[in-house]
Amino acid sequence: METGISPRSNLKEAEELALSLSEALSCGDTDEAIELCKKLSQLSVPVSVSIDSKVYPQDSIRLMVGVEDAQSDNYIPVTVMVSSGMTIGQLKDKINQDFGFHPLLQRWVIGKRIAKDQDTLYYHGIRKNGDQAFLFILSAQSVHLTRHQYQQDQEQQRLEGIVDSIKLLPRGLGGINENKAPPPVPPKKPVAKKPAMLPKPQLGWE
Repeated sequence: METGISPRSNLKEAEELALSLSEALSCGDTDEAIELCKKLSQLSVPVSVSIDSKVYPQDSIRLMVGVEDAQSDNYIPVTVMVSSGMTIGQLKDKINQDFGFHPLLQRWVIGKRIAKDQDTLYYHGIRKNGDQAFLFILSAQSVHLTRHQYQQDQEQQRLEGIVDSIKLLPRGLGGINENKAPPPVPPKKPVAKKPAMLPKPQLGWE
């Protein structure tokens, strides 16, 4: 249904309504949540609703993953440490960081269903050690992933790691004019070695 309202011009109002809706839902205020939903729907802007990761169990889980690609005759078993509140998108980033498989190359199947990036492992029943998932590695050609894009994404990931390291540096307690040694340069993030057992992605680059 057309509302005649420009989403761009009402973006600030939509943000405020979404924040208020989140607070109303967290407090169990049904009437307020309904009223806010009505106002938000009138703006016709895309809205994403998710559960705060803090409510999920924080314990680490040993996820048993079967890895396979188009060239494999059988899957290769790999154990990955995860948490049940982790999203599939976050899991893809972890696999990319640990093993070098770009997120676009990964297709996750859990319980005979293709998992979406916004889904949590908890949603798919991953809640204890030994739960299983399947990872199929696609070729770069099949998902139109170019070498340039792959290198750009890898560089961006390294930059984000450096920024995270800087954020973790402790601040000094002295005054701003106090002579003190400059903060140490954050160490480079160690690159995890790819296990020999994992198949190499069929990137399809010439």
